[in-house]
Amino acid sequence: MPLPLGRFLPPLPEGSVASWLNELLDPGGWVIDPLNATPALALEAARAGYRVVVASNNPVLSFLLETLASAPREEDFLAALAELGAARRGEERLELHLRALYQTTCATCSGTTQAQAFLWRRGEPVPHARLYRCERCQEQGERPLAEDDLERLKLIGNINLHRARALSRVAGPEDEHYDGVREALSAYLDRPLYVLSTLINKQEGLALPPEMRRWLQALLISACDAASALWPHSAGRTRPRQLGVPAQFRENNLWLAMEEAIATWSAQPGAVPLVHWPELPPPGGISLFSGRARGLIPLPEQIHPLVVLTTFPRPNQAFWTLSAMWSGWLWGREAALPLRALLERKRFDWAWHANAMASPLIALSRALPAGTPLIGLMPEATAGFL
Repeated sequence: MPLPLGRFLPPLPEGSVASWLNELLDPGGWVIDPLNATPALALEAARAGYRVVVASNNPVLSFLLETLASAPREEDFLAALAELGAARRGEERLELHLRALYQTTCATCSGTTQAQAFLWRRGEPVPHARLYRCERCQEQGERPLAEDDLERLKLIGNINLHRARALSRVAGPEDEHYDGVREALSAYLDRPLYVLSTLINKQEGLALPPEMRRWLQALLISACDAASALWPHSAGRTRPRQLGVPAQFRENNLWLAMEEAIATWSAQPGAVPLVHWPELPPPGGISLFSGRARGLIPLPEQIHPLVVLTTFPRPNQAFWTLSAMWSGWLWGREAALPLRALLERKRFDWAWHANAMASPLIALSRALPAGTPLIGLMPEATAGFL
């Protein structure tokens, strides 16, 4: 089953979690995931009837798990996006304003249509091509840039203001991680950053029910991912690990990206009960602890017998750095605090990664009975990190 941000998450084989647990534990038993590398693990374990406790130190991954557990419907997202699109920017609707930034002229019929993406070469000041499917004549494919495409790049105005705001939402000038945030922002071109800033600011200004705000923020997370330059065109890593801009890359149409993300966010087969620690879940439910696994200790006496089950992710500087930025953009500086130290780390070497994986397991091992089963799934073994 596809997941939002799936290109950054361990590709867990469907059914593997339930299969492993069925060999060790009766349904209704307790399972602890101390890493939350992917929400798929906890969701599958809960749907197999187990009580799952998840420790999650990444606000983005916590949000993914909470949102997917509620199994939102397509119509929920469509209503939320319509509410955002109807917001005003000056005299026009926000949706129309943002779509205008991605308009292009069909090379065949001269009709106006939406570009799906603009294509860039690393280091060049303007894109060199566009991808589109004409809404009038249905012509589609890659075409050279048109003159009006270059003119539309100027519509965003003073981008320095938006870059300054994006920086300030994660760290202030006095913060030791300020330079790390500024460097990470280089993965965002001017137009996508303008669109993101506009979307996030408008979302905050709307008086929305909490659930509708959650659906909008889910789509904004997908937009944050689609907005980066880490989308190679033709060749390159489709599952990036570093914040390295490909030689050729896509600048995606972010309104279309949000529309397309709805199918993934609404693909869950049914809701899973989710509570927040220290509240304990029913059989088939999840208790989410927002913090490191050592914060679960001491465990309540009723959490026994149990299995420690987790997925070991590959080293991924790109995802964790972006998670810090996205957390700050959507939920403020305080939300980004658990991850801000990662903004200075350019590479996750063996020693750092081994410590990050081992520390929560060591903390749990000191609090659990001897012989407690541990299952560690490694769907993406990385040479040099085994």
